[in-house]
Amino acid sequence: GCCNVSSGIFSFLGGGQSHLLCGNSSLIGSGSANYIDSTSGCSSVVGGFQNVIISTGTFVGTNSVIGGGECNTIDSSGDGIFSGGQNLIHGATSSVIGGGLQNVICNCQGGNNFIGGGTLNNITGSMTAAGTAGSATIAGGCNNIICDSGEASSILGGCFNIIANACSVIGGGAQHGITGNFSGIFGGCHNTVSGGNASILGGGCNCVSKNGSSIVGGAANTVSGYYSSILSGNHNTASGNCSVILNGCCNTDSGYSWVGISGCCVSGVVACAFHSNFFVSQDTPVAICNAQYLTLANGTVYTCTPITGRAYLARPLFVK
Repeated sequence: GCCNVSSGIFSFLGGGQSHLLCGNSSLIGSGSANYIDSTSGCSSVVGGFQNVIISTGTFVGTNSVIGGGECNTIDSSGDGIFSGGQNLIHGATSSVIGGGLQNVICNCQGGNNFIGGGTLNNITGSMTAAGTAGSATIAGGCNNIICDSGEASSILGGCFNIIANACSVIGGGAQHGITGNFSGIFGGCHNTVSGGNASILGGGCNCVSKNGSSIVGGAANTVSGYYSSILSGNHNTASGNCSVILNGCCNTDSGYSWVGISGCCVSGVVACAFHSNFFVSQDTPVAICNAQYLTLANGTVYTCTPITGRAYLARPLFVK
């Protein structure tokens, strides 16, 4: 090579040009303008252009490796960047960036983080809170973020997704947000989960804000009650606890708990009851209406008045 400088003890500079190797027991294999500083021992830059392993402040870039690429930087111990450009690992031990462009793992005292590839993905912790954002993974995609207390959380793909709590996962899609722990969003777009142990499987613009609740699919659905679910449909709201909306649109349990709803524009009016626009029943012998047992004749329509705490027919019942 040419214009290379090696001052480290037990170090090896293989070839290329304009390298500066100052760390002990370190290696620069080839490429151009790569640098290992004097405090970053036992480290390697295998190739590439302007890759740097250094120490900054309290962070020491020992036992780290950059495989190739350009303008990649490591300043903490036990880390690896294997390819790509302008990737950075700062203050995060035992972490890896596989490749991609402008990916960052930063200030993660928990360490053991991984970005597989993609562009502008970011795992960032807080140096004031030990263990934050440790053991986090972004497999790929672009503009995805795991931040603050996102320890042991994962984003597998997609774009513009964010996780800000522990042990949560985003499978893919775009513009999802999770601030609850042990929660997941597995697809779709513009979905948000702020409750713990909560999930959205897919769809768009859905929101779950309480613990143990879920939305399977659909659009613009909201669950703000504990342990409640919306299976499908759009513009449905489950604000009561332990309630379920099966399908349809513009349905709401009106805050009542233990409610089931199917249909469109159905509003809950009492707890512990199933609500629908219309029931069709065959060979049903009796129904409860105003606490009275009524015999149902074929072809007859019954309308009943609600009584608190009892099952009732919110809308007409047609007996086939």
